[in-house]
Amino acid sequence: MPKRKRRSFGSIKRVSRDKHVIRWTDKAGDGPSRRTETVYGSYADAAARLAEIQTAIRSRGDGPSAMTVGDAYRRWFVPWMERRLADGKMKANTAKLYRTEWERCVGPAWRDVPLSGVRPERVQEWLLGLTAANASVSIVVARKVGDFAAQFEVWESNRFRMPYEMPSSKAHGRSRRVYSLAEAEEAWERVRGTPAEPPFLLACFGSARTGESLGVRAEEVRAVEMRGMTLALVPIVRRMEAGPLPLPDGDLKNPQSMRTIVVPPPYSPRVLELASDGREWFAPARDCGPMGTKVLSHAWNVAVGDMRIPFANLRNSWRTIAQHEWGVDYETLEQLMGHKLEGVTGAHYLRPTPEQLANSFSAAYSKFYFASRDK
Repeated sequence: MPKRKRRSFGSIKRVSRDKHVIRWTDKAGDGPSRRTETVYGSYADAAARLAEIQTAIRSRGDGPSAMTVGDAYRRWFVPWMERRLADGKMKANTAKLYRTEWERCVGPAWRDVPLSGVRPERVQEWLLGLTAANASVSIVVARKVGDFAAQFEVWESNRFRMPYEMPSSKAHGRSRRVYSLAEAEEAWERVRGTPAEPPFLLACFGSARTGESLGVRAEEVRAVEMRGMTLALVPIVRRMEAGPLPLPDGDLKNPQSMRTIVVPPPYSPRVLELASDGREWFAPARDCGPMGTKVLSHAWNVAVGDMRIPFANLRNSWRTIAQHEWGVDYETLEQLMGHKLEGVTGAHYLRPTPEQLANSFSAAYSKFYFASRDK
């Protein structure tokens, strides 16, 4: 079978002893295009012809060696990102993060550097000069830009893809502490009657993420009776960020995040009470609109005092309590959290209703609940 020898510029395919086909990429015109030429002669003749073409392209100033990292970013990365946004395959926040990292970290270092001038030693030095958080996102952007350049054959290899050492995270990162059930109930007493109570109930006793706990309308909360208990069913269809308005319905972390969470007694009566007092948003701000995440963070810190853990850790607390203290099964908890179950069944077949999930949850929880009341 004829062999094609790969080179730093173009390739040479041997057809016969005296016939070779050379291929290369030329940026002339509207963009990179593949070119082919047949050379009758030895392999050395073909290599000489390819070197001649490479020299001509470089002297023209528009060959692959002339394309900069910034050119590749604008030519391929930005349109790719815009397509994914339009198709719903990328979140607006992710695109914003990528653009921010380009403007702050990637662009200033690499925008005007030709692809041929990217050196691994410099990439390593650049990464170690960034914070751990910036480096982790910046290298994602740089690698994707390089992938496009390599894919369209204007860069022989993506040097951003090499295994670089990343800056270490700060040792005092976010606390991983979670509440036990006793601590969660003590924290509830501390936040009762404060602006932090409604989102606390949905996060600590219902699995809602921080933004999800703030995006619920009061009219959406409903009660259901199961196994002698009143459960509160709370649809999660939107979320809040720091701003004054919620994100559009359905704009959650991932598609399976749209779900209905279950809050059991003795917490459900308080959830239903708050939802029926005439408020529009279950967790309202002072202006009666939905509360933002920054406002919640301040209200939470003030209300809980020295028992404070990151509000986001309440979801971790719920999962730990529900599995190890309430005894609810793993698959039910995964679905209540908005996680996708593994395997073909989880991906294609399992579609429980909110009532079916509530029934599965209550089957285990009722044993714990009534046993604890009898003590």
